[in-house]
Amino acid sequence: MDSSIERLDFIIAVDGLRIQGQGHAGETLIHFPKENAIFDVFNSFADTIQYSYKFTILSTVFKALYGCKKTCLKVNARGLLDIQFMMPITDQSIGFIELVVIPFIFF
Repeated sequence: MDSSIERLDFIIAVDGLRIQGQGHAGETLIHFPKENAIFDVFNSFADTIQYSYKFTILSTVFKALYGCKKTCLKVNARGLLDIQFMMPITDQSIGFIELVVIPFIFF
């Protein structure tokens, strides 16, 4: 992703999840359909909702994404984003990393 992106928009709809951002190099859009192998469970409590988050905060999770076994992403009705990573510690043990982010507010 372009590091000039100020915010990432999470658009959650009954048909899936879209993550988009716009920076100096153009627009980035990632779409995850609801019926996708990456989702164990996908639930949406509204037809379509959109929340935005600061890219500088979310960019800190990229390294954790590469090393994790599973990721859980939850967004509540107020836009609070909760990301949990299941990380291998040793061959027999796992640990968890959790990041909670409030939505980006525009003025």
